[in-house]
Amino acid sequence: MPQKTEFYNILKEFVILTSKDITEANLLKAEKITKDIYVDDIPFIAFHLQYKHKIWSLDKKLISGLTEKGYGHFFISTNEVRKYLYKKKS
Repeated sequence: MPQKTEFYNILKEFVILTSKDITEANLLKAEKITKDIYVDDIPFIAFHLQYKHKIWSLDKKLISGLTEKGYGHFFISTNEVRKYLYKKKS
């Protein structure tokens, strides 16, 4: 079963995070900066604050709301993601 083995080799590189992995300080900060935009996005912002990974989202309301508050650097665009995923042809 080579396909199953390949799949498990890929999966073992993933780390599954839960809300228990977020410090209370980051959760409170995320709530403070996000609550007037959309409270359902608080966990995503908290994970960004905790791990500093960019957020890939098409949520225009969230992106514009946080950008207006000075947090636009939290996000990565689809074009930026493509740069990381595709090798340039020579």
